[in-house]
Amino acid sequence: MAWRTLKRFIRALDKDGDVLRIERPVRVELEAGCIADLLVKTGGPAVVFENPELPDGTISDFPLVMNLFGTKDRTLRALQAKSESEIGERLDSLMKPDIGNFVSKPWKGLPLAKDALALPPKKVRRARCQEVAMDGVDLTRLPIPKTWPMDGGHYITLPLVVTKIQKIKNIILECIGLRFMEKKNWDYIGKYINMELNMLLHTKMEKCLLQYVLAVHQN
Repeated sequence: MAWRTLKRFIRALDKDGDVLRIERPVRVELEAGCIADLLVKTGGPAVVFENPELPDGTISDFPLVMNLFGTKDRTLRALQAKSESEIGERLDSLMKPDIGNFVSKPWKGLPLAKDALALPPKKVRRARCQEVAMDGVDLTRLPIPKTWPMDGGHYITLPLVVTKIQKIKNIILECIGLRFMEKKNWDYIGKYINMELNMLLHTKMEKCLLQYVLAVHQN
């Protein structure tokens, strides 16, 4: 079973002693990135900055987590996989199922059917993402780090970008991907789009709706 929330995953790592918690204020500009870089290069634990210091000197209401996937073991644990090839093999079995084997031994197809049923998104009346965590949009209150001196700004490295594209013949495509996003202002985010996607959007699509999902929660 996949992790339902980021908090549960961190709690499990914490229980196994694989989380370093820093309670003193740590600047999100360069200092947090420096600490995380050292942990990555030494195979260290994930790190939770309990009191991240924002560029204006105030302390954010939200903790900052870094180096969650800095080791192979943590990455496999996040994916609920036992080996590096497991996810690919499961996807391959979904796309190319052994029909003959399942006909003669139908019980062997149950795990595959379970995986297939879990793939489509589930629609609910109320979702956690609809909760109001702050009054109004203010990205400056979030501990978005600047990790390198030559970086162009403060970047969100692993947001979920939900793309809904309406094609010319009223065919709607939806996908979820990871795209770097840069905090431009208190209510403005810049998103990286590669040249191929940019050409696709401008030549073949009528409109494109983007939604951003950030892993943000208070203590």
